[in-house]
Amino acid sequence: MNGNEIKEALIKLNIAPKTVLYNNEKRILLQFDFNEKLNTAVKSLEGRKWSKTLNGWHIAADKKLLEGLIRALGPIDTQDSDLTNDLVDYLEKYSDKIKLKGYSYNTLKSYRYHFQSFLNVALKKTNIDLLTKDDLEKYLRWRQKKKFYSHSDQNLHINAIKFYYEVVLGRHRMLFDLPRPK
Repeated sequence: MNGNEIKEALIKLNIAPKTVLYNNEKRILLQFDFNEKLNTAVKSLEGRKWSKTLNGWHIAADKKLLEGLIRALGPIDTQDSDLTNDLVDYLEKYSDKIKLKGYSYNTLKSYRYHFQSFLNVALKKTNIDLLTKDDLEKYLRWRQKKKFYSHSDQNLHINAIKFYYEVVLGRHRMLFDLPRPK
């Protein structure tokens, strides 16, 4: 697998890979919503470490380790390769806008992670540019029922979605005044 194929496979698995420097060593940070199968697969990798600070697993920046992880997780549902291409395009456009706005690296990392979680669900159903406020509220309710998320995680998720609609697409702020947890 080449680098792009590995990146696409990880995105399909809802893993947000990022290159980080940890103790002066180049490593790959793997962030994902809790998933027992993913956790077990990552724990099977040699040299994997959990970082509370980075909020994710990190492994040596080794292509073979990533390929091993992908193989360990089994076949990937390849319904539509256009979906992966769309996801990558959205994430690149999103990241570029955050960088242009001068947001911190941690904000970029957090917003991108939450926006990717949203995209993984929304892109399977529709063009996200056409979603209404009601659609977004329905999604947030579904997400809340699916798992318990902390209030701060819910707020970060809302901020990441709002950033896309208000800053990337330039929509009016009042249109997406989404309800927030107390």
